[in-house]
Amino acid sequence: MLNKIPFILFVILMPLSGLFALEQKCNNKIDDFDFLKIVKLAEIEAKKNYEPREIKIPKTIATLTYSQYNLMRYNIDHDLWGKENLPFRVSFFPLGTPLYSKSLDIYEVTPENLVKPVPFSPEFFCYEEKVQFIKKEMPNNAGYAGFKLRYKAESSEYPDEFAAFLGGCYFRVVSDGSSYGLSNRGIAINTGLEKTSEEFPTFEKIWLKKTEKNSKEVTIYAYLNGPSITGAYSFTIRPGKKTEINVKSTIFLRQKVKLLGLAPITSMFWFSEGKMHNFYDYRPSVHNSEGLVVSEKNRKTWEPLVNYPDHKMINDDMYCQSTPNFFGLIQRNREYNFYMDPSVKYHINPNCWIIPENNWGSGNIRLFILPTLTEWMDNINAFWVPENTPEVGKPFEFNYKIIYSLEEPERTSAYVKYTNVGLDLNDAKNTVFALSYDDALGEIEKNCSEIKIKLETPKEVKIISIPSIEKISFNNTWRVIFTLTSKKLDYSDKPHIIKVTLLVKDNPISETWYYQWYP
Repeated sequence: MLNKIPFILFVILMPLSGLFALEQKCNNKIDDFDFLKIVKLAEIEAKKNYEPREIKIPKTIATLTYSQYNLMRYNIDHDLWGKENLPFRVSFFPLGTPLYSKSLDIYEVTPENLVKPVPFSPEFFCYEEKVQFIKKEMPNNAGYAGFKLRYKAESSEYPDEFAAFLGGCYFRVVSDGSSYGLSNRGIAINTGLEKTSEEFPTFEKIWLKKTEKNSKEVTIYAYLNGPSITGAYSFTIRPGKKTEINVKSTIFLRQKVKLLGLAPITSMFWFSEGKMHNFYDYRPSVHNSEGLVVSEKNRKTWEPLVNYPDHKMINDDMYCQSTPNFFGLIQRNREYNFYMDPSVKYHINPNCWIIPENNWGSGNIRLFILPTLTEWMDNINAFWVPENTPEVGKPFEFNYKIIYSLEEPERTSAYVKYTNVGLDLNDAKNTVFALSYDDALGEIEKNCSEIKIKLETPKEVKIISIPSIEKISFNNTWRVIFTLTSKKLDYSDKPHIIKVTLLVKDNPISETWYYQWYP
């Protein structure tokens, strides 16, 4: 309930501080709010059995179709902080559909660190004629499914939406000039494992920190709860050309999990121009992200995304001996003609990369790819898997920065702008690979006579033609082309890993191109 702090929260927080509990009981306010109190809440709850939240709305609303759900709209005249001439304001998502049927406890934190529930009323929403029944049946204390953030820059006439938190522990963000595309999660548990169900913990409680009049950033606090985990999170978000999110988190495992994924990014890849299958779609490419980029101390890797519907899901691990510089999912090509979709605007879907801000130690960057026959499935996941899983009941801190931008991270070498893969017309059993490099720093041009092309293939793959490199003046790229062959792999076989790096005197002058290939 959002018109008063729930009794269960009072019971949980009472041991933390006498003043804490007294303020709740007397006037629905909590004094001296800080992040450590959410950490303490997570620690206490981790010692208890998980209890899922109840559905408090009628079945007619909890079973709405997605089309019906979209006929409800929040009236921004009721935005939190909307009438206070502040740079940030908050709108809210309604309850409805099986996915969004459980409300969150959402609170405002004042500049004095007092806490009060965010008000709710069915009157805060507009309902089209076909869903007028929702307004009558929605309980007056139903609450919200999630929220979205708006920011009015000094140069803007209207506040622009830049972030949305909705469903489980999912959130997504835009940067200046971008559309919505990929998304993030607070945590990933057992994602992509066979014979093990994935868990989807939820940000059950949200605290929205009220900003000052000159603020350039806004902070959100969240309590995470799930069958195997609890956690405390803070998100400090600065919208702009590069929208930055500083994430601070402390988690507690209730029980051991088979796979713990940190800082997960979720995206969609159906097909891309230059590959052998476009599913007979009229568009040349359909994806929110084009590839995975990983930057380590002495290596940068680019892995174009793939989709093989005739094969099982792919779990690919890239081992890192120490904390990586960053990793992320990138939409590398920005030309509209590469996508030709004026509605979804794939050409302006943002890039997203993760920069660790404390020592993550050694571990794997896992790329999970679920085969798909449509564009309506988020089938791509990338996250960090620590080599040493946290102990049950012990605090585990991981802090990082998320960057959303139309630009990529700073380039320090040549990079593969296009990956083209197709049949050898002289022998259909062979596959031709053509990589088009952008010579970002001029190192290829400068050293073209000394370049060694390092091609790495598994022993099951036969090289039909060795790689060669030539400059393509039409689009000012350098093309590396080679031909491979291999027997056809079965459904359950793992794909071949093919790697290419450009070297000068054994030193890389390009990123390593890393490709998962099913012949």
